Amino acid sequence: MAKPLQTLLVRAPSFEGLNTEDSPLGQALTFALSADNAVIDRLGRLGSRLAFAADTQTINVQYTTDPTTVRTEKNVTQIGGGDLNGKFVILCVVQVTQYNPDNNVVGTNYFVCRRDGDTLTELPLPPGIPGQVQVGQSDIVYFNDNLYVFSSGNPALIYDDANNEMKAMSSEPNWLPPQVDAGNLADEIDGDIALSAYGRLWVTGVGADYNKIYYSDLLIANQWYDGKATPTDSQNTGGIIDVSEFWPNGGDRIVSLAAHNNFLIVFGRESILIYANAASGDPAAEGGIFLQDSMMNLGSVGRDAVVNTGSDVLFVDDSGLRSLSRTIQEKSVPIGDVSRNVRGDIRRVIGEADQARITLSYWPSESVIVCLFPDTAQAFVASATSPSSTGGLKMTKWNRCFFNKMFYYENQGTTAVYLGGNTDQNGLLKYEGYTEWNGQAFTFKYSSMPLDFGEPAKDKFMKSIDYTIFSLFEETNATARWGYDGNLSRKKAIDIDALVPAYYNEATFGDTTFGASGSTIRRYRVNTRGSGSMARIGLDIKILGNEVSVQEINVQTLLGRIN
Repeated sequence: MAKPLQTLLVRAPSFEGLNTEDSPLGQALTFALSADNAVIDRLGRLGSRLAFAADTQTINVQYTTDPTTVRTEKNVTQIGGGDLNGKFVILCVVQVTQYNPDNNVVGTNYFVCRRDGDTLTELPLPPGIPGQVQVGQSDIVYFNDNLYVFSSGNPALIYDDANNEMKAMSSEPNWLPPQVDAGNLADEIDGDIALSAYGRLWVTGVGADYNKIYYSDLLIANQWYDGKATPTDSQNTGGIIDVSEFWPNGGDRIVSLAAHNNFLIVFGRESILIYANAASGDPAAEGGIFLQDSMMNLGSVGRDAVVNTGSDVLFVDDSGLRSLSRTIQEKSVPIGDVSRNVRGDIRRVIGEADQARITLSYWPSESVIVCLFPDTAQAFVASATSPSSTGGLKMTKWNRCFFNKMFYYENQGTTAVYLGGNTDQNGLLKYEGYTEWNGQAFTFKYSSMPLDFGEPAKDKFMKSIDYTIFSLFEETNATARWGYDGNLSRKKAIDIDALVPAYYNEATFGDTTFGASGSTIRRYRVNTRGSGSMARIGLDIKILGNEVSVQEINVQTLLGRIN
């Protein structure tokens, strides 16, 4: 008598994202061993990400071409924006690098540009700042209806919307540099780590000193510390915080600043300082800002590797993606390891990456937190909706991330995500739609944990796999994969339908049904073969003008004798 088929039904496969940290043999099927170019969609399914679509087509900058140049690269190295006089303005920094036949750099220029439709247009800089100045890793900050550009060793710049140019902050009326009776502490605010919070600008790196934080007067960006016996402005509440005596490990340097829930959070490379009451009227007055807590052997890998999600502050440490908020609320609670499901993978990437370029970004409209590694063109992406059953965030991975920085735009109900690209992308990309900037397909990929069907000691003979797939907009090609004992060596091509009409007496119940907005939900059966002690299944789908999500997988198998 033939043995009956065993059926394994996996609903919403991998809706808890990747788990490469725990033993795969003990993991639920709600986790995945691979989830590439994927997100957890609004219905809790594993689905394809949106495209990195072209936004700007032209970079309009002027520079002198070296006669030995054979190749030129243009990179957007920073993006920022804000609402100026009722219109949203986006600024970015463009780096132009020239190479000779030996692939050596023969010239580098930097430009502050404004996004004008599909063009990035160079903005004139003040006379003291030539185009060759090192502003590649500038910090662009929105404060009190103005946009500021901070860079190391250069005067802070303010965008002049009326004249469409950049001006030195020191050229503004009533400019007051940090000063004491002996003279100016600094002629310019020339730091490159800046924060707009609690009605002030907070800047470090002034005079290349990363142990002092200069903060501006309340709502007045061009007035700073006034330490004279007879103050120039008696109402000025600008000041300086010297953190050099408070590093818990004896010494460090500030690499990033953040604000959360009335706290000023100072990230060192190996330490964290938390100042309370940062939103007081005068931080230097009695009852003003004070050091509440410090932590050692934890810190941010770089300035842009910190993000505030509204309810939490996340940062990239050497050990992974970490959460700070519970530590702020309760000193006894350890810092959260939100990347625990991929801890080993992300540690390895962090250790090999150019850490100064690692960037964290929170996209509320997409409910994702993106940790970008530009030098390897990949990202770890966490769902911000709810944690997985392990306590870590639900993680997926993206590849082909050919951009350097990310900027989330939100203005009067309109949201968008801008991505700072390189020369091939012509400036800015946008996270939208389903067609990549270069018109090429990218691959959404899923693979399961090992399947033992509740009988780990018996051989498995998979007979068929039914994939129930949500699809939208365009038909596409997919590859069903399966295998045994840890590999996915077998495959079969399938065609994924989209917007296929159901005619009378042609569609059968359970085979083709229709969801909202003309979407297609269909079951695709793949006959399989082979045997092994542990089974695995996978799916690769080409994304080019289409959207897909995996809703359900049904696996039918025979169980053999006990090994």
